[in-house]
Amino acid sequence: MKKRLVVTIISVVLCVLVALTLVGCKENYKQKALAMDWNNIAVSSNNGLAVRVGTYLYFINGYADKTGDNAFGETVKGAIMRVKLENNLPVKDTLETVVPKNVYNSNAKLGIVVKGEYIYYSTPSVKKDGKGKPMTDKMDLMRTKLDGTGTQVLVSFDDFNTVYQVMDRHILYTRENKLFELDLASKSFKTKEIADEISQAKFLSYDLRSDIFSNTVLYEKNDEGAGVYKNLVYAYMAGSEGPKVIIDGLDSYKGKVLEHEKGYRVTVTALDLVGENLRVYYTKTDSTPNSISKGNYSYDFGRDFSFDYKKEVRYTTGNTYTRFDRLNDTNFMVLDDKGYHHGVYNQESKTWSFTPVIEVASIQILAYEEVEGDIIVTYVTSNKLHKIKVLEKVADTYNKVVVGVETLYSGPYFSTWLTYDKVFNTVYFFNSDVKNYTYYLDLSAVVSGESKTMAGTRLGAFSHADEIDMLEEPPTETTDKK
Repeated sequence: MKKRLVVTIISVVLCVLVALTLVGCKENYKQKALAMDWNNIAVSSNNGLAVRVGTYLYFINGYADKTGDNAFGETVKGAIMRVKLENNLPVKDTLETVVPKNVYNSNAKLGIVVKGEYIYYSTPSVKKDGKGKPMTDKMDLMRTKLDGTGTQVLVSFDDFNTVYQVMDRHILYTRENKLFELDLASKSFKTKEIADEISQAKFLSYDLRSDIFSNTVLYEKNDEGAGVYKNLVYAYMAGSEGPKVIIDGLDSYKGKVLEHEKGYRVTVTALDLVGENLRVYYTKTDSTPNSISKGNYSYDFGRDFSFDYKKEVRYTTGNTYTRFDRLNDTNFMVLDDKGYHHGVYNQESKTWSFTPVIEVASIQILAYEEVEGDIIVTYVTSNKLHKIKVLEKVADTYNKVVVGVETLYSGPYFSTWLTYDKVFNTVYFFNSDVKNYTYYLDLSAVVSGESKTMAGTRLGAFSHADEIDMLEEPPTETTDKK
């Protein structure tokens, strides 16, 4: 009898061990709270490598890839850390670890997001397969409070192909051409499917605030009806009863003489806030041989999302731009694969004209800003960071006055995941010469052509393993300004 009991106990233990091997042990997320001024958690430069929260800078401490150390409490490389800001610059000796997990994603547009009192981030799963191998191809979407407490796994995925946006009380995400909603107020973070067969989704930038539009997603669905060439644009506000069609490529244009009777296909390219309205930039095409309607358009939607085609604004004919930066209602900066352009509205002809101001292919615009009437553009090309003055404002007119480009940084830079991130007048980036750790550069101190002023400064902490490696191959002085 005793022998049978022992065998039974051993069998139960083995089953438990096998189960733990298959699903992985649950991590202990408890840690002491960091000091936090909860009355000052204003955020800027959200959803990147570094985020300003009140008087702190929260940042990812280097790129560790999905196979990096990821045990909670032990992780250094890829962890979320913070430093205090003084005169908008990091104070290095105030360094603290907030989330000791390896933050990783393969999508260059998904970094760390601060919403309310939480930081949201993605990380490789710590679960193991039947052979004890970590399943790092799987993704956990998690959150931790700004003081380092309250860490939770919200939802898990089989890969890193999910695109998500954190709303006030929900997370909306797209996966396999479907739109889902996760309820952050529910105990088990309940999810539900909102729409299927969508072609893309567009969200408002985190740095643009609106009570309703910040919680809204726009997406498109094709209409496969016989004899039509159209699609539908939907708006869905998180937590609402359901999506609403805001542009029907055929029915929304009733009464208009169409380029082709089958209608239009509309693709949303960008979103902006103009007063209390949501400005939607989009392209249209039709089924005529040369697609007569092809071009850039916009429409200003109110809270009811009603559409009147007579108020639709057309910017271009034939060519299209992928980014619209509004200076005012009659001046834009726009981007295509050939460079950055200045768009001006002619009141007499009622048409728009576009003039190139940065003629460089495949550039990334990091920032554009007006400084005492001058439009200054900071951009990236071939992984190098540049600045250039492109316009000068005289009265209400912007004139092209392109002044010689200044190189701000041309040193080692790792761009496989997140790109340069600008917070105030400082850029943060991964340094490819120093094992992809996070560095920063104060742009106000840069003198173009003087290499000493263009060297970055390491911000975070090295892992023990990397410290040992660098004893054998130390970084050069030019890439490790301390």
